[in-house]
Amino acid sequence: MTDRPRSLRSLLLIVLLVALLARLPVMLTIVHHPERAILGSDARQYLGLAANLAHYGVFSETPPPILEPHALRTPGYPAFIALFVPIWGVRPLGPLAVAQGIVGALTAVGVAVLGYHLFDRRVGVLAGFACALAPISVVMTGYAYTETLFAAWLVGGALLLLAGLDRGQWWLSGLGGLAFGAAALIRPIGLPLVPLLLAIPLARLPRRRARRHALALLAGFMLLAGAWMARSYAHFGRFSLSIVGDLNLYYYNAASLEAHRLGIPLDEARAQLDEQLASWPAGDSLWPAARQGSLARATILAHPVAFAWYNGLDALNSFRPGFSFLLGLFDPSAARRDVVAVFMSGDIPAALAALRSQAALILALEGYLLLFVAALVVLSLVGLVVLLARKKWMEVILLVLIPALLLYLPGIASNARFRAPVEPFLAILAALGLDAILSLLRRRDKAL
Repeated sequence: MTDRPRSLRSLLLIVLLVALLARLPVMLTIVHHPERAILGSDARQYLGLAANLAHYGVFSETPPPILEPHALRTPGYPAFIALFVPIWGVRPLGPLAVAQGIVGALTAVGVAVLGYHLFDRRVGVLAGFACALAPISVVMTGYAYTETLFAAWLVGGALLLLAGLDRGQWWLSGLGGLAFGAAALIRPIGLPLVPLLLAIPLARLPRRRARRHALALLAGFMLLAGAWMARSYAHFGRFSLSIVGDLNLYYYNAASLEAHRLGIPLDEARAQLDEQLASWPAGDSLWPAARQGSLARATILAHPVAFAWYNGLDALNSFRPGFSFLLGLFDPSAARRDVVAVFMSGDIPAALAALRSQAALILALEGYLLLFVAALVVLSLVGLVVLLARKKWMEVILLVLIPALLLYLPGIASNARFRAPVEPFLAILAALGLDAILSLLRRRDKAL
């Protein structure tokens, strides 16, 4: 009985080492070239918030002495960056990348443990290695974005919740709720997951026992997320995490719906929404994006079926390989072109020219990105079939519905980095699918 746990610990150690080695080139790249860790305005905002948080203890993006309360971002990721500011300054990008590499490696170990407890050791180990080598998760280690930390808290919350359900200890489920609440403070998209999270105990346990775990989970979640929502209410009169949801709904989801529905470019659809917004009454709300959110919701509710369809189509952008993020880690001044982006523009000769211009190493890495995404999707579909055949409803919620919701909600704002937080769960689903295929092949060989 002692050999098996020892063997599992050895495999988990190997998963950890493989994950660290996979992330090491990215960490070293950012340590030596910290400027490559910044890709857009989001990262700059996180750094600015972290600096004020570390120096003044205030969550604000404005410079002192007037530190106005900030409502666009949530505090989880800036607070993480702020840990490094006192020692390494206001742009601690190298230490941040190293820390994210360690967090990502530990997440891969957590995925292996989660897969083991959900299914068996083989599925867990396969999932751990898949997460350790998941290319977009490895690449995002080097960027000042929320995905790596968000994924870690989601996996941690799932482990704690599962432990609470299996052991009948509701306080562990409460700790899982705390972890999911921390995830929501890193990315507000964690808030819409609450109904699915509460459904997990109900799918696992008899109703009476499940209620205690669901209430404990909700209490833990609201202890963190609810406190920040109360802060928003105190400053801006809205019990919400941040205004980013309203703004994204307006500039991306509703605008894309109108672009699809009317057959016009996205920029033109946004301009039309802006014209409508100008005619709306100003109102007396302190919430900075109240009018945008109201117009976006009215637009979507006017065409709910069209929105459900087009938003789903837009969300498929999250399955693009992520070549642009990979290329950003190389010399940005080299003006390399994302082959997929050029191909999707319809300019085939330009796509072939971009392909020929790539170095051999970049081509190999791009090929690996593409193959991994294809294998992840196909094997995850097989894993879904296995879960449905076995009627594993809790696993369907955790490994299918939660990732699907995280990918669906952003709509046209989706890109490859949004896939990083769901790859840990899809890795388990794909490992289950691969294990089912291998078992089927073994049975066929025996029959022959």
